[in-house]
Amino acid sequence: MAQSFFRGAIAELPVGKASNPLTNFHEADRLLLNSYAPHPTTSCYNSFPSPYADQMSQLLKRLPRSSAVAALHALGVETLTVYPELFGPRSWDHFQAVWASDSVAPEDRKDLRLLGTSDTLQIYRLSAGGQEITADAGVLTPGDSEVQQVRDDSGVSVRFRVQNNSDQVYREDIPLGYREGFLTWQGGVPERRERSKVRFLMPVVLGPGEAISLAVRSESPRGGPGTYGVSLVLGGTPDRILGESIVEIP
Repeated sequence: MAQSFFRGAIAELPVGKASNPLTNFHEADRLLLNSYAPHPTTSCYNSFPSPYADQMSQLLKRLPRSSAVAALHALGVETLTVYPELFGPRSWDHFQAVWASDSVAPEDRKDLRLLGTSDTLQIYRLSAGGQEITADAGVLTPGDSEVQQVRDDSGVSVRFRVQNNSDQVYREDIPLGYREGFLTWQGGVPERRERSKVRFLMPVVLGPGEAISLAVRSESPRGGPGTYGVSLVLGGTPDRILGESIVEIP
């Protein structure tokens, strides 16, 4: 069944946590099975995780929302394989609830059609219709500010929510890779303003109205412990703030 239905790249659910390889063990089995019907896949089980693993995990967990389908299709994903028995009770209930909350009945959706089922899996076809795609970073705006505590060791890792504030799918231009930018820090004792250079990954793809959390590694602020307002700015566009966070350094 898989060989007859697979087309394009394959997205597979459930997905583990990018930060915990022990939750991804089932993806090793998928990679082995993929050798019987070779296609690019979102599954990853490697000693060196992809830098985009965290973003892909966030995106896949939004399925079957239409905005997530459109984003995945923009990356070339045309097939979704779901393994119900591998879901935890809560994650499977969430997956089912998204289906139920959609304004269009599952059997009437044109962007995600059930192709076939077996005892262990369900296979769907993804399509995007006339969904427009843009690589203009101007559609990206700060999402809700995140408040986070970080340890001041050799550096800090700050998370920012970046939102696609348009009705198009944002897809980063090729070649993909780390971009130059900087963080602006406002706070500390005494209060001061400073800037640190960073390299970070832009959202690889983001559906209309969706937001994604980006982790950015930076030097610790010279102001020491305290509460800081932090902004993420893309290099070459000093007026373009991609994300904002509140960081507490104990």
